Order: sequence, then C-alpha cells, then structure tokens
Amino acid sequence: MTRWLAVFAVLLALPANSQDAPDTSKWECRFCPIPGGLYFDFDVGAGYVSEDAYRFGNYRGFDGDGAIFLGDLDLRYWSRGGSYWELVGRDLGLEARELAFQWNSPDVRFSLMLDQLPHQLYGQSVTPFAGIDTLSLPAGWVSGGSTAAMTGLADSSNPVRIGHERESVRFDLLVLDPSDWLRYEINYRRAKRDGRGIHGGSFISQSTLLPEPIDYATDEIDVAVIYTGDRANARIAYYASMFDSQPLALTWDNPFNALAAGASQGRAAMPPDSEAHQLSLSGAVRLTPTTRLSGLLAVGRLEQNETFLPYTINATLAGALLPASSLGGEVDTRRFNLRLNTRPNRRLRLRADINVDDRDNSTPRNDYAVVESDLFAAGIRRNVPYSFKRSRARLRGNYKLNRELTLSSGYRYREIERDFQEVQSTEEHGGWFGATLRQTEKISAMSVKFGQDERKGSDYLLPGDPVTAQNPLLRKYNLADRDRQFVQASISAAPSERVDVGFSFESAEEDYNRSVIGLLTSDSQRVNIDGAWQLGEAASLSLYYGRELIESQQAGSAGFASRDWVATVEDEIDTVSIALRWPQLREKIDFGLEYLYSNATGRIALSRTAAPLDNFPDLDVSLRSARLFADIRPNDRYSMRIAYYHERLTTDDWMLDGLAPDTLQSLLALGAESPQYSGGIFSLSFRYSLAPRAANE
Repeated sequence: MTRWLAVFAVLLALPANSQDAPDTSKWECRFCPIPGGLYFDFDVGAGYVSEDAYRFGNYRGFDGDGAIFLGDLDLRYWSRGGSYWELVGRDLGLEARELAFQWNSPDVRFSLMLDQLPHQLYGQSVTPFAGIDTLSLPAGWVSGGSTAAMTGLADSSNPVRIGHERESVRFDLLVLDPSDWLRYEINYRRAKRDGRGIHGGSFISQSTLLPEPIDYATDEIDVAVIYTGDRANARIAYYASMFDSQPLALTWDNPFNALAAGASQGRAAMPPDSEAHQLSLSGAVRLTPTTRLSGLLAVGRLEQNETFLPYTINATLAGALLPASSLGGEVDTRRFNLRLNTRPNRRLRLRADINVDDRDNSTPRNDYAVVESDLFAAGIRRNVPYSFKRSRARLRGNYKLNRELTLSSGYRYREIERDFQEVQSTEEHGGWFGATLRQTEKISAMSVKFGQDERKGSDYLLPGDPVTAQNPLLRKYNLADRDRQFVQASISAAPSERVDVGFSFESAEEDYNRSVIGLLTSDSQRVNIDGAWQLGEAASLSLYYGRELIESQQAGSAGFASRDWVATVEDEIDTVSIALRWPQLREKIDFGLEYLYSNATGRIALSRTAAPLDNFPDLDVSLRSARLFADIRPNDRYSMRIAYYHERLTTDDWMLDGLAPDTLQSLLALGAESPQYSGGIFSLSFRYSLAPRAANE
C-alpha cells in the first residue's frame, strides 16, 4: 500500500503551468455551408505476408504467406437539397472485409452493411475421419482398446483446420413523419457462421476429439415506432431473433473396440433451432425542469421445439419410446425498469433505479429413459425447467461542495428467486462512497471510491436426484454467501503544457467464508499508467503500462467427504504500449511507430492434507507487435503509404502441447498445438482523393 501512496504523492506534487492562448489558425467552421458534390477517397495497394501461420491471419483475413491485395473505398456525396449518401469499403482484398452504404434525406435514412470476419484457431490439426456431419473411418481401419493399437492411425490422418467464418448483413431504415413527432424504424441483421469446431465424443472411458460442423444462422429484426415531444418521448417496438443450426446431429464411427454390443457408432445432437420474441414499451417524461422519469416494460417468449433424436443410435438399445417428439420449450420473460433523475438544487443530484427481470420456464416436465454414451441404459431422468426472478433497486447521489470537490454515495439491493436450485433465494446489499476533485492548481482530476457488498442466501438444499448427487459441503460460488470489498482511485495531471500523465488503481476482495468446499476467495488488482508528451510543434509520444493480478482459492474433496485439497490459481497480465506520431518529419512526409507487448501467465498450485501434489505447469501467452509507417503526400490529392507490421506470438499450454493423436491411450486427439508464430506484413498503398471546391476557390 505504501508504494501506491508514494505514487499519489508524486502526482499531487506535479506543477500545473498556465495555458497559452490557443492557436486558431487551423480552426474550421463546423456550421458553414458545405459545397455540394462528390468526395472521393480510394486506396489501392499490395502487401506481402512472410509467415505461413494459420493463427497469424486470425481476424485479419489471410491464412498463409504470400501476396495480398489491399483496398479501401470512401465515396460521399452531398446535394444542395440536403440529401447525402456514402459508400465505404474497408479491407476489400481480404477475407476480413466490410462494405457499407448509407443514404440520408430530410425524411428518410437508409443503410446497408456487409461484413466478413474469419476466426482461425488451429491450422495443424489432423483426423482419420472423413465427412461433415457423418464422420467415417477409412476402409480397413484397425480399431483397438487403446490408441496404441490403432496401427493405421498415422497413415490415415488428414489435415483439418479448426475455425469458422462469420458473414453478416445489416439493413436499417428510418422514416421521419411529416409531423416531426413520429419516427418509424426497421432494423434487420443476419449473421451466418460456417466452419469447423471441436466436439468431444465419448464412450464412457474412451473419447475422441472430432471436427464438428459449424453451420449456424441468426436472423434478428427490430421494428419500432418512436414518438418525440417537447416534454416526453416513447418507443414501442417488436424484436425477434431466430437461430437455425445445421445439421441436426453429428454421427461418427467408433475408432476403439466397442465396449458393448452395437456400440460401433456414436451420435450427438447439435445446437437446436430456437426463437425469441419481445414486445417493449419505453419512454421518458420531464416532470419538472430538473426531474426526469424514464422506464421500460417488456414481455417476451423464448421457444425451442427442435425434433428429438432417438435415445441412441445403438440398435440393441433402441426399444424405449420418447415421451414427446420435442422439448416444447417455452420461457416467458417480463422486464420492468424505472429510473428517476432529479436535481433538488444546484449542488445535489439524485438517481433512483428499480429493475425486475422475470423468467418463467413453462417447459413440460417428462421422464426420459437415459442411454449412457450409446452403451447401456442408465435409468430414468426428468428434465428441470429452471426459472428465476431478479429484482434490483439502486440509489445514488452526488453533492458538489464547491467548484473543485464533489462527493458521491450510493446503495444497491438485489434479490434473486430461483426454482429447482440448491438456494431458493439470495439477497445482496451494497454501498459505496466516493469523492472527485477537479481542476485544482496541481492536478486535472482525482477520484477515489470505496465500497462493500454482502450476499446471503436461504438454506442450501442438496438436489434429490441421485445422478447429480453432490458433496453436502459443496457451495456453488454463484449461490454461496459472499462478502466483497473494493476500492478504486484515479488521478490525472498536466505537469507542463506538453505533458499529460494518468494513473488508476482498482482492487477487489471476495470472501466466501461460509464455504467449506468450492470457491473460497477471489482477489484482483489492476494498475494503469499512461502518459502523453508533445515533442515540439507536431510530434507526440504516448506511453501505457497496465498490470492485472487475479488470485483465487478453491477447495475440494477427493474422497467425497471433508476438504482434503486446495488449489491456488494466480493470473498475471502485463501490457506495455508505445506510440510515436511525427507529422511533417520531412516536408510532406508523416511518420508513425507503434509497439505493443502483452504477457499473461497462469499458475495453479495444489496443496493436499495427505501426500503432496505436483503443481500444474504454468500457462503462458506472450504477444509482441510493432508497426512502422510513413505517409508521403506530394499534393492534396495523391498520397502513398509504406508500412511494415511484425507480430510474434508464443504460447505454452500444457493441455495442448505435446498431445499427439495417440499420446493418451484412451483419447484420440486432433494433435492441435498451442499457436506459435513470428510473421510480418509489408505493404505499399496509394491514395487518390477528390473533393469539390468551394465557390470562392
């Protein structure tokens, strides 16, 4: 704690210089008439990627080394009658691209946006399976009781990439009523994902990591009528979301020796189709010049009626009939929000909130004859329709003592009522106090905030289902009693007219002191330091450093009795960034340099009351990147950019590294490795700009 006080003391001692009169020579008129006509910016160029690494192209739009095409487009047109349209394209030569069109007139606004984004995870995975939703082993496959007995595994393994691509389209339409009181909105979005994920297929003690098909589509529509008056506004809206997943199921051949008759194949359901609908009414009214009331009332329904698969693909166990053809899932939702903002006098501001979120799950309850891993009948299970009701109330106030100092305080209450869970209800009380100091002689702004919360629940009741039996000492962290304290502080200063510095600190401690088994403690600290330095008339240098520490303790029982082991989990994250901007480094040449370093380390230490345990290996992720560019502008219409970007990623993940397809006897893996690469992108692009000239030019 002493070191943080020392930092505060140093920042408080920084002198504040008087500011010189601003230079108005480069000011532009924001309200002067804009000359009508076409504004045009077009960037075209080429680049070269030096590294053939699948993960290097994640979210960037390339998946290997070689040449790439670069293209950006900006077209804007203003008419003297008040209409306006624009066409904007970004990264048009890559698979991570975006194209947007917008048209505005005094009465109608319309926009259409298309974008594409790849998410590339593992590029070196292998599998002996062929197919998409029906995964088949090659002819002559030699199965075995372990992966070591699969003699044809190496020769029959084929490369498979794990990742997916998202394509989305968005349409927005706004129509203004001639009365100026009403507006009509239609918003539509469709997002589609295609690719491969990872699915764990299991036959009890024998498991296989499978390339799972991803073919999802989500359609969302929002239709609204909006009223805007002098003292009040209102919005009535209908929202719908439809999720579609293909295929219905994933089927795969069993690469191991069957553990039971008929268990030569496995089958698992894919995510089911579902729908969500909501009707809402929201609005606000100004009760007095200093008091405003706003609120929201919404009702909706979630539905899931995907046709059930048979209990099992194993023909020897297929005798039982399903109690229904589908889940018939229905969840009715109700939301109510109310907020009051008021200012009783010039110094005091108050805000009060009430929120209620109610989810009533009316899904029918049925008895299902469970088949475990397509191997054997495992008794009768009944589905559980979980419901909950969350209620929250908050009150906060700010009091301005003088021009520099403002005090603030608040209280919050939260209650959650649940069905079919170990704790039927929890109540949480919390409060905080803060102070903000602005524009004093030595600092620009400083704030501090302290608070604490307490959560208590009803009696912890164990579920009656023997299949889901728990240790009676276990407490789930989201249901357990908890005490939490936190502190936040920040300060910003300008020791000179060319230097700005900032510092922020956050700390939180959570104590689950009534839990014997489960999460015991969770602490976190975060520090951020940033600064900016104006180097002469144009150049600037900015620096940032951030550090985050997260530590938690979790207790367990290997013998399903009292606590006999504790795991301490520590995560450390450090981030450093430097950016240099130097316009007019030479005549008509702008220069820039950026550097980023980020490192995260995760540690898991184990202690046991009996024989000691070895700790897990550390998890490490380190990212370094540097970007260098120069813009050359011969005149106002032509410019050229030369740029180089380099990125290095190193990861150590003991859950992936060294795990070949046959490393574990009872797991047929994909052989995916934690990503490692060091690659660069060199690019050269040209820009042409055209803008209409004013009448006096």
